[in-house]
Amino acid sequence: MPVVIVEGEKAADAAKQLLLRHVCISSPGGSNAAKKADWSVLQGREIVIWPDADEAGLKFC
Repeated sequence: MPVVIVEGEKAADAAKQLLLRHVCISSPGGSNAAKKADWSVLQGREIVIWPDADEAGLKFC
């Protein structure tokens, strides 16, 4: 099952309503902490990063 990584829990909840065949998650601590998260558990999975369309979103990627 593909994984969609979004900014924030609200965005993950909204994405879950739209993308029924995906696992929708966000990094703990929001966009500023994404680089600190341990993403190794997702190794080998199909990943889509879906940032917000703002300055924080540009840093998120």
